[in-house]
Amino acid sequence: MKGPGARDRRIAVIGAGPRAFFAVERLVARGRAASTRARVRIDAFDPAPAGAGEEYDVAQPDYLRLTIPAGLVDAWVRTGETPSPEGEVAFGGWLPPAGDGWRYDVFPPRALVGQYLCDAWSRLRDQLPEGWELVHHGRRVSSLVPCEGGRWSVHGTYYDEVLVCSRLGASWSGSLQGHWSDSKPLIGDPSPVGLRLGERQIRAGASVGVRGAGRTFLDVLLALTEGRGGVFEPGGRPHRMVYRRSGRDVAVVYPFSRTGRFPEVVPTPDAVPAHAGLDEARHDALVSIAASGEEADRTERIALETARLYLERARAASGAPISHDEARVAVDDCFAQLHRTALERGLDPRVELERSVRVALGEEPLGPEWALGQAWRDLHLAMSAQFTRAGAGADARRPFWECAVVMQPLTFGPAPINGVKLLALIAGGVVDPRSLVGPSLDAGGVSWPDTLVMPEPRIDVIVDAVGPPPGYREQRQELLDRLVEEGHVRLAEGRAGIEITEDARAVGRDGSPTPGLSCLGRLVEDVEIGDQVLVRQPDDVAERWASRIASGWF
Repeated sequence: MKGPGARDRRIAVIGAGPRAFFAVERLVARGRAASTRARVRIDAFDPAPAGAGEEYDVAQPDYLRLTIPAGLVDAWVRTGETPSPEGEVAFGGWLPPAGDGWRYDVFPPRALVGQYLCDAWSRLRDQLPEGWELVHHGRRVSSLVPCEGGRWSVHGTYYDEVLVCSRLGASWSGSLQGHWSDSKPLIGDPSPVGLRLGERQIRAGASVGVRGAGRTFLDVLLALTEGRGGVFEPGGRPHRMVYRRSGRDVAVVYPFSRTGRFPEVVPTPDAVPAHAGLDEARHDALVSIAASGEEADRTERIALETARLYLERARAASGAPISHDEARVAVDDCFAQLHRTALERGLDPRVELERSVRVALGEEPLGPEWALGQAWRDLHLAMSAQFTRAGAGADARRPFWECAVVMQPLTFGPAPINGVKLLALIAGGVVDPRSLVGPSLDAGGVSWPDTLVMPEPRIDVIVDAVGPPPGYREQRQELLDRLVEEGHVRLAEGRAGIEITEDARAVGRDGSPTPGLSCLGRLVEDVEIGDQVLVRQPDDVAERWASRIASGWF
């Protein structure tokens, strides 16, 4: 093997999804701004399309939708020391006109977002400084070989820097797969649903139990219905649908969830008029959070007070005003109830979903569930930043992450269109939500209480639609497992993610940065801020990684 010459630099990027794109884009921007020229080749390894990655694969069905508003998606950096080139557009400006077969949708298909990201990758390749190359290799990397001088060998080629930001996958300690002891067939990883939930795996007319009621559950549900030729038609009243079976779809789906409820449907961004004053309340909350230090109780109080203000101001702007005291009582009671299951609260999941859909579509005034969810969506990155700093101890962070889990059903729920589809499937008998309240599903199978009114149904197959938590601690992936075993990377003490420095250098077993090796993405979450993978943040770890590489090379 022959290493690069003195003027040549090589970078291997393991994974080519959005996080990888953001890092490479930042390095290219610094290369364009540099006064001196270097020859740089960047090789990105990922079987999925470059830019999109597996999460936003352009080949996935259009019924799989984005769960954040399209207006938040922007591949490019608008401000700072090295902004992206003028003329590069955000997702909303890139969308083809309706005449080309696509209609602008606040929550568009994830495949369409993938097309945008692939286009961004192509544009980036066209903007490379003289002497640079950006090459995508459609294959996985399962091992890295350390070499002299801090270099690494990938498939027999030397690299000066390796950036690992690959997807971790669905194998984790809390999954049913590997612990399953029931006689029923189990599909432990349903993604991609278009390939793993075909009629060979789950026959037409089958009864299916699904662990989880969140986004992956909806992906599974739509793959087993709309993905098999079922059709949603207008339902006779505004914003409602009726589901027509195809004969190839499943008979019934039974969801099982720890909360006993479906996630709250996310309203469109225009649900609250601009004059309501939410921007002011958000700004004040962000300032308060920045000054709150590592006090989880104080941070929680800021979020709750922001939700109270949101509810009060939104209701005033909509013509259905409530007092601040009424908003406080409503928000505080809603937050307290989140710590109890639907069974403990005596709730009907279908009724709760109906209310959520009506609120999201503007048919009912915004309520405390919306206020809490919106406040958390607006503030969670700032709150997370307070508890992912190197100095934040486990005792300080634990209450925040526990609160984040409790808040999850209100924050990142389905788009309104999918909430309407779910209601149609319940009305058509395709989804039986009674399994949410009382029964449980674990590695031993389904536990069906004798006290439940409905009789225990026949279930033909189980699908595990509960994904892994952030970070690497509870997961398994061949490449990371080897790096940990060999001591090149390590888990951060008391955290879920791989330990890295502020500029993304991997920290080895001995506590020192590993030469030539960096990590980004989901595997470092809880050490760095995560969650909104498509929302770019100023001065994030990708920016700091690019700054470090650029300062040493050109």
